[in-house]
Amino acid sequence: MKHSEKTVAYFHGIPGGPGEWAANAPAHLVDAAAMPDRNQPSFDAAGFAAGLPQGAVLIGFSLGAQAALQVAAAAGSRVGAVHLVRHPPRRCTEW
Repeated sequence: MKHSEKTVAYFHGIPGGPGEWAANAPAHLVDAAAMPDRNQPSFDAAGFAAGLPQGAVLIGFSLGAQAALQVAAAAGSRVGAVHLVRHPPRRCTEW
């Protein structure tokens, strides 16, 4: 499937890569996600955004949040939701 047919786009953190989605996503969503490798110099947020379907859900993990926000800004109203995920702090006192 092309990413224009995917309802979810997952942007990985560092270290990490597109494969972490398959290892951590709910089983029913594994095949629903586009997983661009935002570490590649060829990654183009506006170009990726142009291929998103209406109502796409963007998930940015850690440093992938920046890429998710860039894509969301370029895609505008085609984005249904943006979820930004942060790794947990080392100690609860860091909240």
